[in-house]
Amino acid sequence: MLWVAAAAEDQLEHISAHCAPGRLHPGIFTAALPEAAAEAAALGICRRAPAMSPLLHNWSVRSVRPA
Repeated sequence: MLWVAAAAEDQLEHISAHCAPGRLHPGIFTAALPEAAAEAAALGICRRAPAMSPLLHNWSVRSVRPA
């Protein structure tokens, strides 16, 4: 679903995910520069995905932090 939520301007390159009970920790890699643009792209993707899918309507984004 995250791939579907990505826009061309996000410059998405790769997504990885780690799951825990009640949580999903995606790693989103973009070619967007500078770092603030990459963080904004990741946040946009993570916010659009639940808005686009009825299956994810109860999901929310708690934070976006670079690794």
